[in-house]
Parts: sequence; C-alpha cells; structure tokens
Amino acid sequence: MRKVLIVEDDPAVALGLNDFVRTLDYEPFVARDGEQAIKLFDSIMPDLVLLDLVLPGVGGEHVCRYIRRQTHATPVIMITAKGQIRDRIDGLDLGADDYVTKPFDLAELAARIRAVMRRVESNGSAVSLAYQLGDVRIDLEAYTVERRGQRHRLSARERDILALLLTRQGQVVTRNDILNAVWGLDKYPSTRTVDNYIVSLRKKLEADPSEPTLLLSVRSAGYKLAATGSRPQP
Repeated sequence: MRKVLIVEDDPAVALGLNDFVRTLDYEPFVARDGEQAIKLFDSIMPDLVLLDLVLPGVGGEHVCRYIRRQTHATPVIMITAKGQIRDRIDGLDLGADDYVTKPFDLAELAARIRAVMRRVESNGSAVSLAYQLGDVRIDLEAYTVERRGQRHRLSARERDILALLLTRQGQVVTRNDILNAVWGLDKYPSTRTVDNYIVSLRKKLEADPSEPTLLLSVRSAGYKLAATGSRPQP
C-alpha cells in the first residue's frame, strides 16, 4: 500500500485528511509540526506528501526544501490558507508539484493526487521497480536491497541514484549527470557528494565493497552498473 505523509498542525484538518487518504486506499501518516515531518519522511519514505506551509517551529517551506534535497521523486502537494498568486509561485519554486488552498474540495484534491501520481508513474516507467543483479535483489518501490538473506534499507537519495543507474545499465553515468538528475540543476552540491553515496551503496550491494563487481567506477568519467546478470522481476 502506498504511503502518504500528511503534515498538518490543525487536529481537525489532520483527522479529516487522514480519513480521506484512507478512502483512496493509501496508508496515512500524520505529522503535526515540521520537525516531526522530517523525521517521519526519513523513516517511512512516503509515496506522496500533503504539506501545510504554516506550521509551529520548523515551517513548511523548510520541510519542502529538505524533501527536495533528499529526492525529486516524491511528489509534494502544498495545502495552505496562503492563497495569493505570489504564494503559489513561491510554493512551486520551492519544489512542490501542486498547490491547494484552504478551504478545499475533497473531490478536487483527489483529482490532484491522481494527477501527480500518474506523472510519477509515467516518469518511472523506464525502470522496473524490482531487479535482480547477480545475487542482489533491488526493490525500488520498497527502498530495499537484499543480498544472501540480508536486507538493507535505501535512503531516498540512494534509491534515486540506483534507479538512474538501472535505466542506463552498462553505460557510464557521470557524476554531473547524477547530480543533475537526483539533486536538480540549480541545487546540487559538489561531485564528492556523489562519491560518498556510491560508497554507501556499495556497502549494501557488494560482497566486498573494496573490490566492487556490480557498481563500478570508470576513471575520470563516473560510475556504471555491471551490464550482465540483471533483469526485471515480476
């Protein structure tokens, strides 16, 4: 079941959204402030975030920026009483996929959720959700890597990097290509950040991370996944 993170400090609105999300056959998780939202996002890795902007403590803008630093794959719909055009533009510039103002119609919200989820599914259609790479099973939907009975959890960034490498399996993917795809053209840090994530991924993928056979370095170019032994799984 897909998971939805609801970030809303108003108890009545949070309860209503919680019940509404269940009617859509999603599993809801509710955070009442920005700090709790960030912790929940990291722990559950939701498929969708419904985010209020006005929150106690850490604001919704900060939460949205944090999510976008982790991944561009998770859609974010802002739900807020701030309904001016400038507010909408600012919200979309922060990385939100859509913007709904309070009070809102549940039927309209349901349509907007369906729309963003269709875009996600369409964008992800180039790569299977589950792969077998040698003795490693990769489940992109569950954010897991399993090798010889040991299961490792993927962070959102690790999952996005691995998904990109799988779409171009056997081909060299440069560090800049990874940064552009995972962090965004105008937000990425140094290429050293990519190297650090590759080190972390190798610990989960490789029998011996110091002698990788699956996630390979290509000197002065970037990285690639081994071309043999990988196939989509049903």
